[in-house]
Amino acid sequence: MRLLIGCATVWAFIHFFRGIGHPLPFLNSYLTDFLAVPAMAHLALLIIRRAVARDPGFVFPFGWVLFVAAYVSLVMEVFAPAFSPRYTGDWGDVVAYFAGGVCYQLWMKRKAVFAGNKGEPV
Repeated sequence: MRLLIGCATVWAFIHFFRGIGHPLPFLNSYLTDFLAVPAMAHLALLIIRRAVARDPGFVFPFGWVLFVAAYVSLVMEVFAPAFSPRYTGDWGDVVAYFAGGVCYQLWMKRKAVFAGNKGEPV
């Protein structure tokens, strides 16, 4: 839960400065994309743990996280720019989505190792 709250806080901070006309250069472009996949995957994980798997130790296989990164990349960098001038396709964003997914998976794996097989939430 702390990961989700942390991602949402950073996202709100960046969007606040963007909204008042003072975007934070590097953070404005790539940090929000880097945090998008971990935030979405972790929210989905919390829901799946409670409603589907009913297992607090359940973690996503790495292929699922890569699928989320690929899906978000396709929607946000290919389809959205084709339908709205507000969106632009950027390969840097795609790299940020996948880097966020890889870091999320490494973070979850590290948490699972520390929790061991005690059935504790990670």
